This record gives sequence, structure tokens and C-alpha cells, in this order.
Amino acid sequence: ELKSIYMRIRELLSEGKSLSDAHAQFPKVFSCIYINMIAAAEKAGALPLVMQRLSEFIFYQIEIRRKVVGALTYPALMIVMAVAVVFYLFVRIMPQLSKSFISLKVTLPWYTIMMNNISDWMQRWWIVCFILIGSTIFGLFTWSKTKKGREKIDLFVYTSPVIGPLVQRVTVSRFSKTLSTILSSGVRIIEALTLTRRVVGNTVMEKALDNAIISVQDGDKLATALEKTKKFPSMVIHMLRTGEKTGRLEEMLVNIAEIYDDDVNNQIEATTRLIEPVMMIFMAGVVFMMVMSVIGPMMAAMNQLH
Repeated sequence: ELKSIYMRIRELLSEGKSLSDAHAQFPKVFSCIYINMIAAAEKAGALPLVMQRLSEFIFYQIEIRRKVVGALTYPALMIVMAVAVVFYLFVRIMPQLSKSFISLKVTLPWYTIMMNNISDWMQRWWIVCFILIGSTIFGLFTWSKTKKGREKIDLFVYTSPVIGPLVQRVTVSRFSKTLSTILSSGVRIIEALTLTRRVVGNTVMEKALDNAIISVQDGDKLATALEKTKKFPSMVIHMLRTGEKTGRLEEMLVNIAEIYDDDVNNQIEATTRLIEPVMMIFMAGVVFMMVMSVIGPMMAAMNQLH
């Protein structure tokens, strides 16, 4: 498919189209940043350098996406496995134990009765549970496609205690790397911020950048405009202000991206280390309740024999 697209681009170039205009004919394949950076490179006569930076930028985006997916996959898998084990224990194991206790005609302790009631409820309504869970997931997915739904979900994710800090670091890193790449290609600051806004991936940051763009248009420096949004860490603001004073803004943005990339790696490791013991404690609690529900009636049965 890509080969046929580039054959068409070659034909457009032969017809006199510019490289950016030729790529713009395929908006589903080439992003607006990709096209605008090529256009800026053509004007500045720096196409080879910009294409190299685009290559590095695309690789960077893939790496960030891989890190985020990797960070979320492990917790999601642990939660699914925990739910599956608990469901199996209540639906398959507890009913068999209950039959044994009934045949022994022993007085069941309150916690065993509670576990039996939960087991009975899950056996009767497990289909309804699955339908409700499936409907909820589908409803959330559909709602997230709406503007209001996406804003609410993004705000929840951005401010959540565990995933929030990770998302914030990824967003700042993506913002810094993207803006640096675009500015180094000769694109003006307002246009660069507008393009960067489209790839930060979170509506909370998108709104902050909308306000920052207005401030820059009113004459504020980039660091001041971002500081007013109150969505960027003070260290980022300080580094940007230093970069603007020394005329090394693009270099400072790259440094910010590298710092926050390291933070993302550390946050992923910390989150993974935190989730594993939490899930183990949860599973241990469930198993402990199951064991106690078995031991209690067994002790009662032994007392009756005596």
C-alpha cells in the first residue's frame, strides 16, 4: 500500500507539485506535522536535515507509545487474572464445599454463610454480570468518542493518583520533543504550538496550549504563557525561560524531553513494582477468606464427632 502511495507521490512531483503538497494528498497516512515540516524545510532549503529529524521524531513517538502500552498492559493483565481466579473460586469451588458441609449437618460460621451467599448469587446472575460489565465497557468506549466524554475521561486519567503522574510526564515529554522538532525545522512559534497541540494526546493539555497560544499572540514569551496555564512543572518553566534568554530554546526543549523520558521509565518501573504486591495482597485476602470458610465448618464437624 505504501509503495503505491509513493508511486503516486512520484507522479505528482513529475507534474510539478511540491513534496509537501504531494504528501498532503494522503492525510490518512501522513500527519499534519509531517506535511508542515516538509513544507518549512522546502522553504528553508534544509530538506535532508528535516527528513532526518522527522525520522528520529517518528521513532520517538513509537517508543513513547510502546512505553505507555507496556506500563498499562501488566496492571490490566493482573486485574483480569485476579477477577478470573475469584470468579472460578466462587462459581466452581465454593458450591462443592457447600454440598459437603450440608451433608455433614454442621452449624456454619457467619463468614462461611457470607461466602456461600456470594457464591449462590454469582451462580445465578453470572450472565447478567457479564452483560453489565460488557455494556459498561462498550458504553464508556462509545462515550469516550464524544467530545464531552473524552474531556471527562482525559481529566480523570490526568488527575488519577497512580496513572496520572505517568500520563503527565509522557505529555510533557511529547510536547517538548514535538515543539523542538518543529521549531528546529524553521516553523514559527505560533504555528509550531498549534501543530504540537494536535499530538499531545490529552484534552487537558490541549486546552492549556490553547490558552498558551493566545498569550503568545498577545506578546508573552513561551515560558510565561505556559506558566499561566498552571499545567507545566516549575522546572520545565525555568528551563524554558533559560532557553529563551540564551537563545537555545530548541536545545532546552530536547533536554526537557530527555529528562522526562527518564522519569517515564522510572515511573513505569515504580508503578509495576507497586501494583504487583497490591494484587498479591488482594488475592491472598480472597484465598484466606476461602480457607477460613472451609476450616470453620471442618472444626465444627470435628467438635460434633467428639
